[in-house]
Amino acid sequence: MAYKTGPKSWPSTEIATKCHFAIGMCWNILSSKGDKTYKVIMGSHGFTCDCVSFKRCKHIKEVEAKLCG
Repeated sequence: MAYKTGPKSWPSTEIATKCHFAIGMCWNILSSKGDKTYKVIMGSHGFTCDCVSFKRCKHIKEVEAKLCG
Protein backbone atom coordinates (compact mmCIF):
# COMPACT_ATOMS: atom_id res chain seq x y z
CA MET A 1 0.00 0.00 0.00
CA ALA A 2 1.35 3.41 -0.93
CA TYR A 3 0.98 6.34 1.46
CA LYS A 4 1.40 10.01 0.58
CA THR A 5 2.89 10.93 3.95
CA GLY A 6 3.51 7.53 5.52
CA PRO A 7 1.12 5.22 7.34
CA LYS A 8 -1.25 6.64 9.95
CA SER A 9 -0.15 6.05 13.53
CA TRP A 10 -2.94 5.23 16.00
CA PRO A 11 -2.29 5.97 19.69
CA SER A 12 -2.79 3.00 21.97
CA THR A 13 -5.51 3.08 24.58
CA GLU A 14 -3.84 0.21 26.45
CA ILE A 15 -0.07 0.75 26.24
CA ALA A 16 2.23 3.73 26.81
CA THR A 17 4.24 3.34 23.60
CA LYS A 18 6.65 6.22 24.13
CA CYS A 19 10.05 4.71 25.10
CA HIS A 20 8.49 1.21 25.12
CA PHE A 21 10.91 -1.72 24.70
CA ALA A 22 8.90 -3.03 21.72
CA ILE A 23 9.17 0.09 19.53
CA GLY A 24 10.01 -1.01 16.01
CA MET A 25 8.71 -4.55 16.50
CA CYS A 26 6.46 -5.98 13.82
CA TRP A 27 3.61 -8.47 14.28
CA ASN A 28 2.06 -10.35 11.38
CA ILE A 29 -1.66 -10.66 12.11
CA LEU A 30 -3.87 -13.02 10.11
CA SER A 31 -7.07 -11.55 8.66
CA SER A 32 -10.42 -12.75 9.97
CA LYS A 33 -10.95 -14.76 6.76
CA GLY A 34 -7.47 -16.24 7.07
CA ASP A 35 -6.47 -15.32 3.53
CA LYS A 36 -4.26 -12.27 4.25
CA THR A 37 -1.64 -11.19 6.73
CA TYR A 38 -1.40 -7.62 7.98
CA LYS A 39 1.70 -6.00 9.42
CA VAL A 40 1.29 -4.10 12.71
CA ILE A 41 4.27 -2.05 13.89
CA MET A 42 4.71 -0.26 17.22
CA GLY A 43 6.15 3.24 17.08
CA SER A 44 6.74 5.81 19.79
CA HIS A 45 3.40 7.49 18.99
CA GLY A 46 1.31 4.33 18.67
CA PHE A 47 0.71 1.56 16.15
CA THR A 48 0.50 1.36 12.37
CA CYS A 49 -1.25 -1.34 10.36
CA ASP A 50 -1.10 -1.87 6.61
CA CYS A 51 -4.79 -2.81 6.29
CA VAL A 52 -7.24 -0.44 4.59
CA SER A 53 -8.99 0.67 7.80
CA PHE A 54 -9.26 4.39 8.54
CA LYS A 55 -9.47 3.84 12.29
CA ARG A 56 -7.71 1.89 15.03
CA CYS A 57 -8.31 -1.55 13.55
CA LYS A 58 -8.87 -4.98 15.06
CA HIS A 59 -5.32 -5.99 14.06
CA ILE A 60 -3.87 -3.28 16.33
CA LYS A 61 -6.31 -4.28 19.09
CA GLU A 62 -5.14 -7.90 18.77
CA VAL A 63 -1.49 -6.87 19.25
CA GLU A 64 -2.44 -4.73 22.26
CA ALA A 65 -4.30 -7.70 23.77
CA LYS A 66 -1.28 -9.96 23.25
CA LEU A 67 1.05 -7.47 24.91
CA CYS A 68 -1.29 -6.83 27.84
CA GLY A 69 -1.81 -10.54 28.46
